[in-house]
Amino acid sequence: MAGWAPQNIVHTIPTSAMNDYFKARHAQGFNTAWVVVSGWIDAQGEDNPIDQRDYAGNYMVLDRSNPSLAPSNLNKAYIASVDAMVTAAQQNGIYLFLNVMNVGGGDKVWPKKGQAECTAWGKFWGDRYAQYPHVNFMLGNDWMPQPQGNWIVQGIKESMPDRLFTVDEGFYNHSGGNANRPNPWWQYKDAGATWVNLWGWYSYEASPAAPEHTVYQYSTWLMYTQAAKWGVRIAPTFLIETEYSIPGSNGEGTGIPAEFNTPDAHVLRRQLWSVPLGGGTGWGIIGNYDDWLHDSRTTLNDPVFKYFAGYCKSFFTTRRWDLLVPDYGHTFLTSQLGQPGIHDPTYVSAALASDGSWGAVYYPGVPGNVDKLTLNLSKLNHGRGASRVYWFDPTNGTTKSIPGSPFRNSGTQAFTTPGINSAGNKDWVLVAESSDHR
Repeated sequence: MAGWAPQNIVHTIPTSAMNDYFKARHAQGFNTAWVVVSGWIDAQGEDNPIDQRDYAGNYMVLDRSNPSLAPSNLNKAYIASVDAMVTAAQQNGIYLFLNVMNVGGGDKVWPKKGQAECTAWGKFWGDRYAQYPHVNFMLGNDWMPQPQGNWIVQGIKESMPDRLFTVDEGFYNHSGGNANRPNPWWQYKDAGATWVNLWGWYSYEASPAAPEHTVYQYSTWLMYTQAAKWGVRIAPTFLIETEYSIPGSNGEGTGIPAEFNTPDAHVLRRQLWSVPLGGGTGWGIIGNYDDWLHDSRTTLNDPVFKYFAGYCKSFFTTRRWDLLVPDYGHTFLTSQLGQPGIHDPTYVSAALASDGSWGAVYYPGVPGNVDKLTLNLSKLNHGRGASRVYWFDPTNGTTKSIPGSPFRNSGTQAFTTPGINSAGNKDWVLVAESSDHR
């Protein structure tokens, strides 16, 4: 999964431009998008349904004195804009995660909704897109009031019982509750959100000044290794939202050290590469959540995209990434010890294919890293034969050979990182591929 977050696309892009927009994103290497039915308009201090309107100015509800989301109060012109988005995504190979729970104030609006209205709202979207196999759902966006979330899913599932459903998995809970537990586990245990079948992490790389934000490595490690402890099942995970590519911002308004916000999108690369190597199914979501078509920060030509979208996706999809098992026990990358911390940008992510055919290590190149990575080569191909070991530059997709390669699949071998990559940073991927795998 390689995604981005044009959450407000219904409001910011005319329907006539949607096909070209999704086409361009697909060409950049993306295949998933997180979009919001009602978008993010907060004119009255709450995410009020009467304020929602599309690019052409059509309001979402017909009777603006009545905030009801009953199908009879929905504006067909507005719904046509959502339809255009869904169709354009399908035509260009983009899977959607459709957010049908309002944002930017949903903790105030949704608790006022009753079961009948919530179920009818979910059923409306489920019936409408039941024949579109690329449509999946995400509920909540910092907030997911219950039992309203369960009622909405109940309505969706009447027509779409087999889709992927995920929720905001921030490590903190904006609306109260136990801040020491990720939101969906709290919801799963305490509110019966048993319909969640894909855990979508909502994480930023926090500065020490903002420890309430979890980070990508810790999130993936937590779900992959600690699910039983929390009484939930292990499910596929992906990074649904990360640091935004807005210069000078970390997406949350909190200050971050300059090292986290570099022109070459170093922080974003660290987040994205660590997830597939940590047991996840893919990465996203990047970019500005507004994703304005003509915003200089997030245009279709945003220079930061070239540093990870195509290179990261092609790296994994051209290999048996589905065989990767994260090396949290440090039996493959023996120079990495311990577990990732809540704030730990220096953690080196590693994974080895279950059949020993290949393995990879992402060296984040953050101050505090050692510059040597030690591999236990006997883990490759059951200790038989030899393996080609080389460096992959995540900033331009090229490779750098290592003198002496291929190496016999026995014992340990230390590899010194090459130094500066093509973007002027120090992050690299160390790849080991068995040359005679059986």
